[in-house]
Amino acid sequence: MQIKDLIESEALKVSPTKRQLAIRSKSKITLERLSKDWNFYIRCKVARNPNCPVEVLEKLSNEQSDIRYEVAQNPNCTLNILKKMYKGSDWYICSKIAEHKNCSPDFLHTLSKYPSHHVKYFVAKNPNCSIETLLELSHSFYTEVRKAAIDARWSLAIKSKRIYNGMLE
Repeated sequence: MQIKDLIESEALKVSPTKRQLAIRSKSKITLERLSKDWNFYIRCKVARNPNCPVEVLEKLSNEQSDIRYEVAQNPNCTLNILKKMYKGSDWYICSKIAEHKNCSPDFLHTLSKYPSHHVKYFVAKNPNCSIETLLELSHSFYTEVRKAAIDARWSLAIKSKRIYNGMLE
């Protein structure tokens, strides 16, 4: 059984009201309560809810990988939570972490050392990535990582007007 099938089968066991609350609620108390639900589908939806408080995301970041994947996509997820989830996570979670807007340039540099080319690609695509990290990634063995890093360097150079006679500084 694939993850998608498992999530759909779990979703069928949940009342529509509880599902809607997990997805749309703005109440801290409701989201806190739902984050402790026995059904992991509900906990996934709470983790993805953009109104989910940081304290709840912190607790959910200790859950199984499907829930951590959702936490990594939440705009309220802090740099500290992202760093904590990075340790021991699979490449697909680390890819979502690398995409996150709250990643610092230093943390993106750390993520760029991850063995998976998927993670390196998303590091290069992150607008917070430093020019030094992009320079390193532009020498990657993987074509898509190199291209993403070079494109990002050009984009930064154009924004900062660091192009001389058609050459990237």
